[in-house]
Amino acid sequence: MAALAFKRTPLMPWRDLDGGVQNLPLAVIKLIFTTIPSIATIVHFSPTWQFAALAAMKLSLSLTFGLISIFKTKWFLLLYLPGAIAGLAGVFSIAASDMSDSAMKLITGLFWGLAGMTSFIMIIVGITGRGGSDRGDRGRVLQAIIICIAAWGALYSDWVLVIVAQNGVAGYPYQALKWVKALWVSYYIGKRLTLFMT
Repeated sequence: MAALAFKRTPLMPWRDLDGGVQNLPLAVIKLIFTTIPSIATIVHFSPTWQFAALAAMKLSLSLTFGLISIFKTKWFLLLYLPGAIAGLAGVFSIAASDMSDSAMKLITGLFWGLAGMTSFIMIIVGITGRGGSDRGDRGRVLQAIIICIAAWGALYSDWVLVIVAQNGVAGYPYQALKWVKALWVSYYIGKRLTLFMT
C-alpha cells in the first residue's frame, strides 16, 4: 500500500509506477474482490462486535488500497486509520479471550515485540539522524511509526484469525459453507492483484 501511495511499483519499490494499461482494471477488480467479502463479513458477524470490527478494518484496508491504486494519492491512507483502530480493538479482545493458547501467546509476543522494536529503531534514527530536532523529521518519524504499527497490526489480525479458527497456516476455511469459501478466495486473490501493477 505504501509503495502505491508513493507511486512506486509494489514488487519493485525502487521503480516508479509508470501507469501500465493493466493498472486501472487491476485496481477496480481488486476493489470489488475485497470490498464485497468485507461487507458480507460485517453483516454476518454483526452480533459479535470483535469480528465485525475486524471486518471493518479489512474493509477500510480494501477501500484504502483500492482507492490509492486508482487515484495514486497518499491522502487515502487516512481512510485506513479509523478502521485500523476499530479492528485492533476487536483483535485485542479476541486475543485476550484466547490467551491461554500457547500459539496465541507466541504470536502476540512476536508481533508486538517486532512492532515495538521497529518503532524504537525509527525513533532512534529520527533523533540521531539528520538533526532529529527538525519538525519535519519528527513528523516523518511519527508517520513511519503509525504505518509500522498499522502494518504489524494487520498481519497480527490475520494470524489471530488463523489461530482462533484453527485453519492451518493459510487460514483457508475448510469447514465453512461454500459461499464463505468463495468469499475467502475472492478476498485472497483480490488482496494480491495490485502486486502486478507496473
